[in-house]
Amino acid sequence: MHEIFRNTGAEEAMIPLTAKQLNGEAQRDRSGPAAPGSLFIPRLGRHSFKRAETAEEMEQVHRLNYRTFVKEIPQHSDNGEGRLVDKFHEWNTYFLALLDERVIGMISVHDRAPFSVESRLSDRSLIQQPGMRPLEVRLLAIDPDERRGPVIVGLTYVMNYFAREHGYTHYLISAVTEQMSLYRHLGFEPLGPAQGKPGAMFVPMMATLEQVDEHMRRTMVLWEKRAAREAAAAAKSTPEP
Repeated sequence: MHEIFRNTGAEEAMIPLTAKQLNGEAQRDRSGPAAPGSLFIPRLGRHSFKRAETAEEMEQVHRLNYRTFVKEIPQHSDNGEGRLVDKFHEWNTYFLALLDERVIGMISVHDRAPFSVESRLSDRSLIQQPGMRPLEVRLLAIDPDERRGPVIVGLTYVMNYFAREHGYTHYLISAVTEQMSLYRHLGFEPLGPAQGKPGAMFVPMMATLEQVDEHMRRTMVLWEKRAAREAAAAAKSTPEP
């Protein structure tokens, strides 16, 4: 996962999303209360979370991509245009964190082989086992001013919800070396040594959805409790017709 992860106070935030939930519906297990991570919460506090849909949102994605992976992490050369279109753009699904109409965080996923992480593996069979439906996670980028807040966890929650709803089994990421402890905290395990160039070294990693669910369960519960409190407060402040 080519990304920026910093000290974020991650226990504070998470958001789920799929096409049906874009209409504001909540999904629950029909046999009882919703399991952690199964609710759609389009907004929490100052932040809203959604799938990238408009041309303006996509343009902001390309500009955030440029600021992060050209200017901050020297992974790509500077094209002088102030925007960077990802090589997997046509395959990517982008999820966004917004303040009003401004994109302040993003994450992308895709399921098309060959995955970029494969170039970092000496044994590609590690991600080609029978029954595996891997999803590659890339381009996690957050504005520097927002990295100590809930955005990173909200974006991770979007990803996890989407993957679970669509039947994926594993995540593949290219993890920036400076944040290995955080990736391990989320349940990821290395598949090989770090590769890249100075200032942009990445480690191929993998986790099952169950591993990520288990590592993030407490965070999901905290997030959903906070969302319930906000919804209750909003209902009290809304005048009856």
